[in-house]
Amino acid sequence: MQQVLVWLILIEIIGIVSFLITFKSFQALSDRGFAISKIIGLSTLSLLSWLISVTNIIPRNTLTLYLILIILTIPAIMLSYYQKREIKIFILSNWKPIWWLQSLYLIFFLVFIIIRYYAPLITHTEQPMDFAFLSASMITNSGVPLDPWLKGETINYYYFGYWIFSDISKLSFLVPEISYNLAISTVPALLAISSAGLVFNVIKEIKTRFWVGTIAALFSCFLSNTYSVLAWLSENLISSKNFWNSICIEGLKKSEFSESLVWYPTQFWWWFNSTRIINFFGANCDKNGSDYTITETPFFSYLLGDLHPHVMGAPFVIAFITICLLLTKINISKINIRSVSLITFTTLLLTISNFINMWNTPILISILFMTFIVRKIYQPNIPIIRLFILPTTITLISFLIMTPYILNLGNSITGIYASHSHTSLKHGLIIWLPLWILIVPYMIKDFLTSQINKNIKQVIFVSVTVTLIPWLIKVLSPLKSISDGPSLLEFAVPVSLMVFISIFVATNHTIKKGLNEDSIFTYLIGLGFLLVLIPELFYIGDIFENRMNTIFKFYYQAWILFSLGAAYSLKKIFELMQKKGSFKIDLIIKTWMMLSLIGILSGLYFVPTSIKSKLEDSEFRSLNGLIDIKEKKPDIYQAIIFIRNQTNPEDGILEATGEWDESGIFSRTTGIQNIINWPGHQIQWRGSLDELSIRNSDVETIYKTYNNQLAKDKLNFYSIKYGVVGPNEVIKYGNKIGQTFDDIGYVIFETSTIKIYEFNN
Repeated sequence: MQQVLVWLILIEIIGIVSFLITFKSFQALSDRGFAISKIIGLSTLSLLSWLISVTNIIPRNTLTLYLILIILTIPAIMLSYYQKREIKIFILSNWKPIWWLQSLYLIFFLVFIIIRYYAPLITHTEQPMDFAFLSASMITNSGVPLDPWLKGETINYYYFGYWIFSDISKLSFLVPEISYNLAISTVPALLAISSAGLVFNVIKEIKTRFWVGTIAALFSCFLSNTYSVLAWLSENLISSKNFWNSICIEGLKKSEFSESLVWYPTQFWWWFNSTRIINFFGANCDKNGSDYTITETPFFSYLLGDLHPHVMGAPFVIAFITICLLLTKINISKINIRSVSLITFTTLLLTISNFINMWNTPILISILFMTFIVRKIYQPNIPIIRLFILPTTITLISFLIMTPYILNLGNSITGIYASHSHTSLKHGLIIWLPLWILIVPYMIKDFLTSQINKNIKQVIFVSVTVTLIPWLIKVLSPLKSISDGPSLLEFAVPVSLMVFISIFVATNHTIKKGLNEDSIFTYLIGLGFLLVLIPELFYIGDIFENRMNTIFKFYYQAWILFSLGAAYSLKKIFELMQKKGSFKIDLIIKTWMMLSLIGILSGLYFVPTSIKSKLEDSEFRSLNGLIDIKEKKPDIYQAIIFIRNQTNPEDGILEATGEWDESGIFSRTTGIQNIINWPGHQIQWRGSLDELSIRNSDVETIYKTYNNQLAKDKLNFYSIKYGVVGPNEVIKYGNKIGQTFDDIGYVIFETSTIKIYEFNN
């Protein structure tokens, strides 16, 4: 409990400092930026600590972090003193929205910290990778984080999200296995408050703001696809093989009537397959999948507990969109303190959002430029060149700040390719139904009732251009292979139509009324449809040579955008229900409302059923992510603590190589580098195989050789100071390992199952 309170209080202090600094700059926002103040504060603190680290000005330790916080607090106090009357008036007149936003943040945090308490382990799926990068970030005092699984190399991945939470962990004096679970609980809380804040700042009706914002937060963090309903049906109702073959989703098959009917699916980890919906197993659903994809929702990510960059980056994307709303009101021909500070914070959030997850880059830069293009639509007298100067400058400065990171970032990206696999309409609807049941009818209704005006040609031009750009990229992109499966037209055409309709409606609203709530949410919906369309037409090539990662990352962002749009669509449904119309119209609206309710419930059904399944499989109650190792393998846990206390960040450690499970257990829990581990993931990050094979062979040689000089030479080559002989090493290399270790080193830690050697250099 004390750890949770310290963590929350620290983030709150950072948020308050940020709020006081940005209070004047964000006066065009109804909440004065309160909803994104924590995000801006975390971004500022961590970017400064990173710049200090990479420039080696002073060590980036806990004292330095507190000095940064104190330095940021000084202008916050000064500004609050000069603005104390304005701040007091704002708080007294806006205590309800402040209380509401803060309550959402704390409630969402509480929900997910309880889930983590009952399912705390961070030892499955790719959690060890996330934990390794968090541990490495925590022990980095200068330079950039070193890769715990590749001695001598820096992390070749999007590590800044881990850096942010390592800063909070260091300030809180917490070990990484605790801060990991606190971090994965903080992300949905930040997403909830930022989503609700965005809605609050866009919608002007006071009574409506609160409930629509709350719905947006709920949809963003809890709503899921309809897989859970199908999973329950497949387990509990009689159904034919042909029926499930027609759906053809992994984990769903013919079932017999269950005599012990329960309200939730019971298969082990059934909920994991909710992210493996899009695939093609042949016309008869009897072949190996040829279109393996991942379609996570935010709630799934939080439940699974993988602290991935796309998960951590989501709240920062919402904060960036919120800042872009302010850019629509800035006087680009006049430079003053307020405009400069606003540009500074825009650059900050663009930098941090891209730094956390580079897949955000094309999306956020598009949003930034579209912000100014939209201004041109409703302010046609502004010179187009002047409009593009500011977003171009912001983008260039952002990349300049990230130069030390970009120069060290290798990747396995091979180019842009035309998609050779496509989504079936049924799979698309299974994923998107809970959100689209609200959005699509609203978009179509708005489109059909749009008033034609003299600018119709401009509206059509913008809508057609945005819709056709992805198709043009597809035509210009090479096609690497041809595969069977659903037709390109089956899903891409209706989604393209929705892109056109959304942009048409949004642009029409903008021309008539300026950038208002209707146009803002409709543009966000249009962007969501665009992100869904792109993987149907082309994908970013990587080591997997398919569209898996493009769907994975773009669908995740689209889910959050659609969540905002669906909450707003629900508001529009209620407005229609309050209007008196003909019996036929009222019936259509009420039917739409009932179907929407069914769709929403089908998505929310995933929440209690998946939590039930997840917690049933958990036997521990703690926030310690290594509690299973601590209680079941105390020798390993003691060794981990010893290594943390004994080693320095530049030291290296020798341990068995492998992938998944306990492979690299000591490097990932301490951040200390070993020679090589998780080679499959290293290939994903670096796209290289030869050196990894050599390293893997060298580790085996060191453990198995009887030649003292050979072992010593290889240890010195990789600058390895410590070596482990434990259960994992015995399983991997046999009983007769480390025969030279007593000659070239000495034991510094020993239990009944583990020895740790320090080697003589």
